[in-house]
Amino acid sequence: MRMLAVVAAVVALPLFTGAQVPDDLHVGDRVRVRVADTRDYTSVFIGNVASLAHDTMTLEIPGNKATMVLPRLAIAEVAVSSGRRSRLSLVPSLLIPLALPISIAATASSFRGPHTNGLRNQTYITAGALLSLPLARLFTATPRERWRPVYTWLDGK
Repeated sequence: MRMLAVVAAVVALPLFTGAQVPDDLHVGDRVRVRVADTRDYTSVFIGNVASLAHDTMTLEIPGNKATMVLPRLAIAEVAVSSGRRSRLSLVPSLLIPLALPISIAATASSFRGPHTNGLRNQTYITAGALLSLPLARLFTATPRERWRPVYTWLDGK
């Protein structure tokens, strides 16, 4: 019975650790702010928090492009950056595109006849070219940024 309680606590632990992430804003945080505009349009601004007051947020756009003072009532959503995703998280999405060049290369050994070497070489070149495309995407694409919504300042707490 005691073992069952320990297993239940270990299984339920991830449910409670999410609540341990601080839900507040600090000066200097990188944030994404959605401002509700008229006519059902929304504007998204990404920058660093320059200052916070009870009813306004001053947002500094990177590169000294602008400093914006946003009233809390005009803000629809605030999210704090949690960094970029790992490149290793992209690997599972590449498994399906990698299956085609690997299967093409595997068929090269089944060729028989007078032009076997030429066909086999063309197959390996094609498979290598197709294999390089997903791998190039893995190393050249910038991973997406992760955002964590913040509710305490927006709700006025």
